[in-house]
Amino acid sequence: MSLIACGSIHQGHEGFSDDSRGRQEIFMCLAALLREQFLPIREWRCQDIDQVLLHEDHFFFSVHSAAVKC
Repeated sequence: MSLIACGSIHQGHEGFSDDSRGRQEIFMCLAALLREQFLPIREWRCQDIDQVLLHEDHFFFSVHSAAVKC
């Protein structure tokens, strides 16, 4: 059985800042694992994948900001 899903944006999308674009792999994985706790991955739609990317971008900046303050 195959499961194929795609979002309408990607981690290199121009909607992300130069600071985070293409640098969020770990945060994307964590955001996906967290989302899967509430919605099984087999039920994900395009908008769910987009939400993972948007949430992980916020997560990236939260961690990045905290690291800069240290």
